[in-house]
Parts: sequence; C-alpha cells; structure tokens
Amino acid sequence: MVRWRQAPLTVELLTAAKAVVRPDLFDAMLDAEGVTCPAAPADVSGAFTGPAFDASDIAGYLACWDSKRSR
Repeated sequence: MVRWRQAPLTVELLTAAKAVVRPDLFDAMLDAEGVTCPAAPADVSGAFTGPAFDASDIAGYLACWDSKRSR
C-alpha cells in the first residue's frame, strides 16, 4: 500500500502490519501439509518486476520505485 501511495510509511502502520501478516503461520501450514516452496518465486508473468524487496530496508525499496516513476 505504501508503494502505491495508499498509506504513509510510519512506524505505527508498520507495527500494525507486522501484527497481522504472519508468514510464520503460513510456513507452518505448508510444513504440516508437506509442501515445499522454492527459495525464490518464479516470476513468469512479469507481475513482480522491479527491485528486490528487502524487509530490513523498506525506505530504500520505496526509493527505487520513486526513481522509476520519475522517468
């Protein structure tokens, strides 16, 4: 939502997002079902082109998109 300027990047909203988005639960469900995922997703449709996402540097990731928009 921040990438598309639908919400600002704030500590409060990031904390709220981390409280409800639970990849650990998703991973546990996959493990319970015996499903293994590839280390990197295949992007055959081109839907996720752009800079790689780094959760430890969200502002840097967003800055990459801002530079792409200004072209």
